[in-house]
Amino acid sequence: MARAAKRGAGTAATSIQASTRIAGRIEGKGDLDVFGKVEGSIVIDGNLLIDADGRADADVEAAQVEIHGIFTGNAKAERIELFETAIVRSEERRVGKECRS
Repeated sequence: MARAAKRGAGTAATSIQASTRIAGRIEGKGDLDVFGKVEGSIVIDGNLLIDADGRADADVEAAQVEIHGIFTGNAKAERIELFETAIVRSEERRVGKECRS
């Protein structure tokens, strides 16, 4: 399991658990941790974490994106961090800073 994305003190992320699949548009405030599967789009003002066992086939807008699992789609964020377990298929990544960990 990946470490939790960096977040402010006292804030909990919304989690999509490993046994859960969501298809459609996810929109909201705060952080989102994906341990299951998301198909569609994710628009949040917080950080997105895709766990090593998670998968997002989605277009994403978030403050920061941390990818440990599978990501297919386009991402727009100030920072995108890719870890060695990440599998990414993307035509477009718009970031302020991209890191590989």
